[in-house]
Amino acid sequence: MRGLQVVVLLGSLLLNAAPTPAQDPAEPANPPQPMQTADGQAGVSQRAFSQDRGLGKTPDDIGSLLQQTDTRVDALFPCGPFQPLYDVWKPCTDQLKDSTGLDLGMNYTAIYQRVNHVRSGPKEAAGGDFDFFGNWHLWDCDECGPGSLVFSSESRHRLDNIPPEQLDTGTIGGTIVTFGAQDFSMVQLYWEQGSPDDGFLFRLGKMDSALIWDGGRYVSSNFAFFSPAFSDTLPMPLPGAGLGLAAAVYPSEETYIAAGVHDANGERTTAGFDTFFGDGEFFTAVEFGWLPHEGETNEGLYHITLWNIDARKNIGKQSDHGVAVTLEQQIGCEGHVVPFLRYAHAKRGINGIRQNASVGVGWEEVCGQNYDLIGVAVSWEEPANRSLRDQYVVEAFYRFQITPLTHLTPDIQVVIDPANSPNKDAVTVLGLRLRTLF
Repeated sequence: MRGLQVVVLLGSLLLNAAPTPAQDPAEPANPPQPMQTADGQAGVSQRAFSQDRGLGKTPDDIGSLLQQTDTRVDALFPCGPFQPLYDVWKPCTDQLKDSTGLDLGMNYTAIYQRVNHVRSGPKEAAGGDFDFFGNWHLWDCDECGPGSLVFSSESRHRLDNIPPEQLDTGTIGGTIVTFGAQDFSMVQLYWEQGSPDDGFLFRLGKMDSALIWDGGRYVSSNFAFFSPAFSDTLPMPLPGAGLGLAAAVYPSEETYIAAGVHDANGERTTAGFDTFFGDGEFFTAVEFGWLPHEGETNEGLYHITLWNIDARKNIGKQSDHGVAVTLEQQIGCEGHVVPFLRYAHAKRGINGIRQNASVGVGWEEVCGQNYDLIGVAVSWEEPANRSLRDQYVVEAFYRFQITPLTHLTPDIQVVIDPANSPNKDAVTVLGLRLRTLF
């Protein structure tokens, strides 16, 4: 229970430190408080995440993270214990951005999960992740658009006997994406040039391909669903962050074509020059996308991704290829309801999963809070090994903002017919996420 105690303790500190002054009866109990910019002006209230036509289409992309730090967030309490740090950090980083073009951000995420069945090992796990990232705007050119040096670094660690990634539940795909143990590393360092308005955009350097291909507004275990059935593309063997090149062109204001080549042996903790130039084994992809009504209440995202990965001789992996499709659309008068459909197929299924289909819905701005989110989804997974039975996952979560800097997310997953536990009808996974973003 140590991991849960750590997460609950952090949440309790946030709640207990939030002031609760007496309210005028005519005033609402907890009026939304605008986050302040360096000049003392209130930040603009906006949706917590909106798609754009850039290469990164997940909430975890560096551009999206930095945008979120400038978003006014409605919360249960106007401030918490990290507010004094933010009051120093934000003016300093805003001044740095204005004077040098360097935009910085950081966040910390704690995850706790407990399951009712394991094949071996503990039934509970907890882990933490610290990230430090930035975008240094260095170049402006009328012909070739803006240029920036983008970086992200991270450290991952366990908060209990094991991190969540190591829970052995007998399910294919696991219970969460990437929450393992990792020393502090420079995960991404790339040059980005151009913009959708310029008609082209490219990235060159060490990058995380998972933030580029088959993205979506809920494809993130930091902000939305925990299960890889929804926060990842399971049949697609995306390599770790490594050297590569990705580029996009924009035939119209609502369409894009992206293509890229990445080191198939990329690792988050290494530079990767030896594997990129020495092994010469690559992951390649091309994506065709349509993003209608960008930034409006009826925004949509529709794309198809074709991919291929070379055989990796040193680790004995065969080559593979496949396709992934994502459809999502805001509906309703204010676009607060977002149904989505995702499907992926691999020829060989070298990740252990040949097909994965998921359908779900997100309800955004719950009770008028611009960052709160409820998500419900169900998925079907076909193992590559056809002697195993098909697996199904149902998940629901509620993300709500405790303070303008921190959100808390209770989560439940039910894995029906876990493929690697033939004698078990279902596995239940309870989860809790605490995340602070500066």
